[in-house]
Amino acid sequence: MRSGRTGAVASTVQTGPDSAQRAGGVLARAFHDDAMFCAVQPDPQRRARLLPWFFTATARLGQREGELHMLEDDAGVAIWLTPSHGRLGLGALVHSRLAFVPLHLGPAGLRRFMRITGNFDSAREELVREPYWHLFILGVAPEHQGRGLGGELMAPVLARADRDGVHCYLETSEERNVPFYERHGFAVGGGRRDPQGLPPFWPMVREPRG
Repeated sequence: MRSGRTGAVASTVQTGPDSAQRAGGVLARAFHDDAMFCAVQPDPQRRARLLPWFFTATARLGQREGELHMLEDDAGVAIWLTPSHGRLGLGALVHSRLAFVPLHLGPAGLRRFMRITGNFDSAREELVREPYWHLFILGVAPEHQGRGLGGELMAPVLARADRDGVHCYLETSEERNVPFYERHGFAVGGGRRDPQGLPPFWPMVREPRG
């Protein structure tokens, strides 16, 4: 059903390699100027070549370990890891092809990537211990931003989390995203994190609403 507010189709769960590749293209454009990925690969042309591959692999991971949500017009993508997911094992990384990240990033990029994701892991382990929905990635294509589509992408899982009494969690490396997530019930856990030599990030937790 189309939303009268935005004119976009509500998000649906997607499966199959074609949807993963489409999601990768959308997210590559959405995150091209994101602080995390600018730190991992400062050269914009190399980043433009890297990100479609990286996010297609990430979408495959989401399909295997959680859910890949997309708007029918490919305006935005959300990748959730389910409350039953555990630590990502070698099988999941090989299946998604994220095991080949070192070949695509090179030594320096890989070191920065591992430091960033290691800091994410530490914050997450500090803040959430019970089963939780992990909003792994949320991105809206640049030409569709500012229309409320991020909220529409999150809505189905947030409703399920409220129904089941389950927390949600995310990290963002962009301060401008914090108020948006706060409007949807998330709160910064423990304040802004400032890893030395890397972009700051904000871990955010959402308690289920009654």
